[in-house]
Amino acid sequence: MTFRFFVAALAGTMCGCAPAVPMADAARATPVDHQRTIHKASELEARIAATGFSGVAAVASEGELIFTSVQGLANRETGEPITVKTRFALASVPKMITAIAIMQLVEDGKVSLDDPIGKHLPDYPNRTIREDATVRHLMKMRSGLGDYLGSEHDRALKAGKLNRLSDYLPLFQDDPLAFAPGTGFEYSNAGYILLGRIIEVRSGQSYFSYIDENILRPARMDSTMLAEAVDVRPGIAVGYRVEGLEGIAESEADLAGRKLVPNTQVVAGPATSAGGGYSTVGDFARLAHSLRTEQLLRWDSLAEILGDRFGEGVAPGGLAGGAPGVTALFRLLPDGRTIVAMGNKDVPSAIEIGRMIETHLKEGSSTDS
Repeated sequence: MTFRFFVAALAGTMCGCAPAVPMADAARATPVDHQRTIHKASELEARIAATGFSGVAAVASEGELIFTSVQGLANRETGEPITVKTRFALASVPKMITAIAIMQLVEDGKVSLDDPIGKHLPDYPNRTIREDATVRHLMKMRSGLGDYLGSEHDRALKAGKLNRLSDYLPLFQDDPLAFAPGTGFEYSNAGYILLGRIIEVRSGQSYFSYIDENILRPARMDSTMLAEAVDVRPGIAVGYRVEGLEGIAESEADLAGRKLVPNTQVVAGPATSAGGGYSTVGDFARLAHSLRTEQLLRWDSLAEILGDRFGEGVAPGGLAGGAPGVTALFRLLPDGRTIVAMGNKDVPSAIEIGRMIETHLKEGSSTDS
């Protein structure tokens, strides 16, 4: 059995966004003084602890963590506690990094969002994707491509046949499209594999080499490991899923009468441009700062990923991902702060914790104003 990464449909996410608009000054303004502290931080900490969350939830400003809530165990078998430096599985959150890489190539003039896929992958078998789908369609999950995870993927993985991004193409290249490119939306791991291949073709580097050189190192994401497969060792949080439950637990009711077991039997395989790998909340705090200060991209390029309202400084932008025993959220707020949550069990999810923190921050801002 395998699993599916997902990207949550949050307001201002990278999915289904409109074209970018010029940057609003407020959107990247240096946070004001009250944003360096968290209103009633101890109260927020208690609220998170009461949910049973297992992971690290944080608020960052200017690349620094200004609030952290550290809960639970990284490994229930050894008793290893979670710390702020614990690396967590990322599920689909690295799709954001793939999108950043694509926009870097757009800025460099090596790719256009309106390029047909065949311009970069002329040998791709599906003519409709080759001629009618664009880079933008892939990034916004509007190409008609879907997923590639399933029994065929599992067999190829077990046989050691999935070593490069190009190895994944036979898993989906002959599948019928869900809709004509540009006419609908469907969550698409396959589309992000093709984006990874485009990065390789246009940069002349492997996907992971390009990401390391152009994103991880410039953003000082020193604890991020995007090329790794599922691992169990100190410093990495083991994911825990609900025994006997297909998919991801969505409520406390799903836990009734069941126990949590390691997810290593259902979450397997190397990371790709569609997701996987490990990181820390601190690394994503630094990524947020690098994006806000335009060290990696121009602001209009970031707004292409996260949408008009984020670019105008009036709505949050980011994404969340999950798999059995994995939950992660990366959310940039208009006031200059960023919420990062990473957990190693399904319930409560990083999305729930993120919403709790965002509500608390809004309440604090109202009190301070």
